[in-house]
Amino acid sequence: MTKLLLHLALAIAAQTGDKDAPRERNPLAPSLTLPTKEESERYEKVINRFIQFDIGQLKGGEGKKAYDEFKRLPAEAIFELIEGFNRAANLEHSCPAVVIGQKILRILNSSDDLELLMSAKESVGSGVTGKRHKGMLHEVQTGILLRKGALQRQALAGGGGPTGESNLTDRNFAGKLLIGPRDKSLGALPLAELLKRSETEKGEQLKRILTELEKRDGPKVFETLAIATKHENGDIQKFSQTLLAKHVSRENPTQLKDLLKHEEPAVRLAAAREAGAKKIRHVSELIDLINDAEPAVQKAAHQSLVQVTGVDHGPSDDASFGDRQTAQRQWREWWEKQGKR
Repeated sequence: MTKLLLHLALAIAAQTGDKDAPRERNPLAPSLTLPTKEESERYEKVINRFIQFDIGQLKGGEGKKAYDEFKRLPAEAIFELIEGFNRAANLEHSCPAVVIGQKILRILNSSDDLELLMSAKESVGSGVTGKRHKGMLHEVQTGILLRKGALQRQALAGGGGPTGESNLTDRNFAGKLLIGPRDKSLGALPLAELLKRSETEKGEQLKRILTELEKRDGPKVFETLAIATKHENGDIQKFSQTLLAKHVSRENPTQLKDLLKHEEPAVRLAAAREAGAKKIRHVSELIDLINDAEPAVQKAAHQSLVQVTGVDHGPSDDASFGDRQTAQRQWREWWEKQGKR
């Protein structure tokens, strides 16, 4: 995503602020509010429970409750739904991927948000290697393209465009929709100049610079985005976390393996989540992160190990240092028995 852009959403660490303050918009889907960390985790839990219900692991009243909660998921859960769809598409069971895919299409077909559609297009199918659900995967991807094309034609014909905007941007639309002059000028700047400006600019202009930086390549891009996740402005922090997750999602498995050892905790966190989302078997590296200095990285490494291997040797989220060492030893012993493959 693009975190799969997807994982975009799993990388969002939005914190709950003033209850009376307006909700921040999602930078990858301006028509939607940005979920808080707690909301994102709840969406993910609901989807996981629905998958368990649909493959027969969760039955009775609990199963019905899981299905009801899944049906009530709002549009703001779209990126968690896409991650769940990609995960379900690698399963042999037929129903989860189909039902989740249909819900994704319902949300997207009722949206006029081109940025959301572009993000979804980049995310759907990321990490999917199974062939059983190839048809459903194609159906979702085609549905996104059809909706996107309809909105673009509407924007050109109507002047005002979808969502009431006259300057919708689509980097894949051959430049036919208008792009703001400031953003266009940033695209012409060399990397060194963007890096320099990222140290001095603030607010919306800093967001534009970081957005342009995310499109570039090189170690300095990772470093700058990681530093921005610790910005004194909470809004910039959350925005940068999303961009960093998106940037990490573009890396191939070999590059991702190196990022799991990056000196910046934010990069290790995004890489650990991405490895789990795409089920990339960097098991040894993830085991090393179980005792990372950052609790968020520890938790992400454990969750990804479970996603990648299908087994769980711990530790719990509140485990002591000693318990984490024990869990690491158990994971390594298990991995040795698997022949490290």
